[in-house]
Amino acid sequence: MNDLKKRQKNELLDQLNVERQNRAREVLNELTIRGIKKIGREKISDLEVKEEDLDYDQIMDFYQTVLRKEREQFEVIKNKKMNDVEIWTRARKEEELSVMKKYCEEHGKEDLEHIQKAIEERHAKEVNVKMQLQSAKAAFTSFRQQMMEKRRALHKEQQI
Repeated sequence: MNDLKKRQKNELLDQLNVERQNRAREVLNELTIRGIKKIGREKISDLEVKEEDLDYDQIMDFYQTVLRKEREQFEVIKNKKMNDVEIWTRARKEEELSVMKKYCEEHGKEDLEHIQKAIEERHAKEVNVKMQLQSAKAAFTSFRQQMMEKRRALHKEQQI
């Protein structure tokens, strides 16, 4: 029984070792594609040719270091781009502000006069409409009075 368990355990360890070697070779291939020539003092091309077991832990540590450096480099580039965008945005806002100030200095008084004139015309029109409505109110009141008298007379005739 113990021999069976030991044999199964050894088979699992052998399978694990084979998987680790396969993964180490995949990582070596990936590193070669990325243009990396050495891991520590050993050349990757020499490691790939070797028939003996590779040092999985050393290869994976090196690969993790490469990935971490790439992530850090990506973050640096991302932050640089963000800063460039912020600088460009600020410069654009300042440029728009200077153009707006220049326009206001050149045309501000004219535009202000046009706006004031439009406001005065609108106010005069509103006052005119209000006056017309007030004069129409008296006419409407007398018209309504006449209509009410006609309705009362018609109503009295219908009741008789």
